[in-house]
Amino acid sequence: MRVASDSAGNRYVAGTLFFNSGYELAGVDADIFLTKIAPDGNVVYTLYFGGDGSDELRGMAVDQAGRVYLAGATSSANFPAVNALQPRLGGGQDGFLCRLTPSGGFDYSTFLGGSRSDSASAVAVDASGNAYVTGETASIDFPVTRGAFQTTCQCDYFSSDIFVARLDAAGSALVFSTYLGGRGPGIVLLEESLGAMALDREGHVLLTGAAWSLGSGASGVPFPTTPGAFQPRLDYSGRVPLVTKLDRGGGRLLFSTFLSGKGTGAGVGIAVDDAGTVCVTGTTSAADFPLRPGAFSRGGSFYAQLDRTGSTLLFSTLLPNGFAGADLAYGPSGRAHLLGPAGYLSQIETAAPALPPLLGVANAAAATVTGRIVAGELVSLFGTSIGPDSPQWLRLDPDGTVATELGGVDVRFNSRPAPLTYAQLDQINAVVPMVVGFGEVLVEVRRSGRVTASLRLSPALADPQIFPNGSYAAALNEDGTVNGPGSPARVGSVVAVFATGLGWLNPLPADGQTVFAELPRAALPVRVVTGDGRHLPVLWAGQAPGLVAGVAQVNFRLELSEAILPHTLSIRLVVGGVAGNEARLAVAP
Repeated sequence: MRVASDSAGNRYVAGTLFFNSGYELAGVDADIFLTKIAPDGNVVYTLYFGGDGSDELRGMAVDQAGRVYLAGATSSANFPAVNALQPRLGGGQDGFLCRLTPSGGFDYSTFLGGSRSDSASAVAVDASGNAYVTGETASIDFPVTRGAFQTTCQCDYFSSDIFVARLDAAGSALVFSTYLGGRGPGIVLLEESLGAMALDREGHVLLTGAAWSLGSGASGVPFPTTPGAFQPRLDYSGRVPLVTKLDRGGGRLLFSTFLSGKGTGAGVGIAVDDAGTVCVTGTTSAADFPLRPGAFSRGGSFYAQLDRTGSTLLFSTLLPNGFAGADLAYGPSGRAHLLGPAGYLSQIETAAPALPPLLGVANAAAATVTGRIVAGELVSLFGTSIGPDSPQWLRLDPDGTVATELGGVDVRFNSRPAPLTYAQLDQINAVVPMVVGFGEVLVEVRRSGRVTASLRLSPALADPQIFPNGSYAAALNEDGTVNGPGSPARVGSVVAVFATGLGWLNPLPADGQTVFAELPRAALPVRVVTGDGRHLPVLWAGQAPGLVAGVAQVNFRLELSEAILPHTLSIRLVVGGVAGNEARLAVAP
């Protein structure tokens, strides 16, 4: 789904309706929808369109005149073609680009592709109404223009290149169209993918995504980088984030660089600030990702800034999972706005980038920042210097409850002290108090009684996440063994999984309580659902005995057919209608 707005305050929402969405579709798989909402909240129009195949929306932009540009992929030969540059489907799947008038009619709508598979992933528009579209292509006959930077596809049936094209203001001609990609040695095929596109004030095209680094000494055609760029070569073989700046005429690279360490990743969002600084966010598994002073040193996503020439890394940091890595936008306030995959939104000043002291709060079982918390949930707080200098572990107060202070640091939720189970310099694990209220929750980290970091979050009824044990769920089999490949659960037996985020318990335990005369039960209904939608009977859901209040145990029976039994079973908890993470169990007949 994509969201945009225009200078008059109208908002636009566009996306894909799939066959099981409850709407009548023109095709058998998926169609496109677009809704325009006036500043007063009234719907101006809603459109549905597509053909008899699958049509998916990938990108949207709005120009100063209020015209909407949509880009995506279609396999429909009868996808609406209006004043089309390419009126017919070229292969099994083509990209498409549409421009709609302020009232919702088609200015133009065109296919864009060759004889194989093509997809448009992003669209942007300049002040003159020229549309820029980019995506991936596996077509050796994709329409490219003379004088473009790369006119030969380094792709094949099983790999793709990035393409970048610019249409004139009427949508009737290609101003330029170019490939952008490399090829591996021998039969090794390297696939590039497009994450996002932005335009700078001069109309130059900024791209991020993923490309293959061939590593040192490898043969093949490397992804095109430029001398003097920050990282033109990388001593690593794999798919890594890229940042490329193509001139507005499409004929040369102003700069092109990798942005990674020894690990895979991809750029997913890019923006340019008023000074021409290039801001990028994405995902990475590289522990040695290039960082700059003031950075957070671990996590699965990143945020970085390059100077306008692409030669200097001005700022770079890893970020906790969920903090960023979904999208990025630059606002008139001089801030880069980062979006995480679970909807967490944050901002960083681009002129003097610095991370907030408290980056986010995550369910400790999933370790993904979401922006919401649940009463009694075991959470992890992340920040650059929020905890004690040396690691501190859970300790009990004289009354047997878990202490609320470790190494001179404590955490409060709406002024209520939270039991702490672990603390180190960049992470604190705490249990959200059982009563935190229904409105906004103020989270404060204090050192020696002084507030050093704070954050406001929204409460939720449930966020059920199963703790991991390596690549499997933290679970016990009926015979007391730890579930895993060497000790699978048997069909018909009872399995206990350990989780947090089930919400209120009944009776309500005291914060930090570890000894229970009566184990509290989950107040909301709890279900265990397999990956293919089967419901397993729940025998118990509530507080785990011997553990701090808020850590839950869910017992269920493996009522499965041995005839279709997999070696590994995917399950998730659903509490009060809220689904949690997917976890794996080892199972056997």
